[in-house]
Amino acid sequence: MISKISYAALVATLLSATALAGQTAVSRDTLGKYPLDSNKTVSRVEVQRLTLPPGGKSGAHIHAGPVVCYVLSGRIVVQVKGAPPHTFTAGQTIFEPANTPIEHFDNLSTTEPAVFVANYLLGADDHELVRLLK
Repeated sequence: MISKISYAALVATLLSATALAGQTAVSRDTLGKYPLDSNKTVSRVEVQRLTLPPGGKSGAHIHAGPVVCYVLSGRIVVQVKGAPPHTFTAGQTIFEPANTPIEHFDNLSTTEPAVFVANYLLGADDHELVRLLK
């Protein structure tokens, strides 16, 4: 004879197995992997959706913490100081390292906006998301 507890466990197991059988597997695609400065303590992440208007340019700037962006639409050219410019399109990720000048972050289209999601990895003392350079 099965005890009430064993019977309940058996029913729960069968219900869980039935529920899992109807689920589909999660597909995971790595979009980017970026090293972080081990001296930087990240205490919060701020996520923003940004839109560069047609022909828009952010201007030369710097971030206190690293920024990881995901391009939703458009074509964006990015140039980190000391590196060649690189063009990013929808579905690609952009990495802006901390405390490194970003010389170009420009929408290549003169007719369509470029839209992206920026994830700012910030420390406790980081208050500015971006500082424009002159």
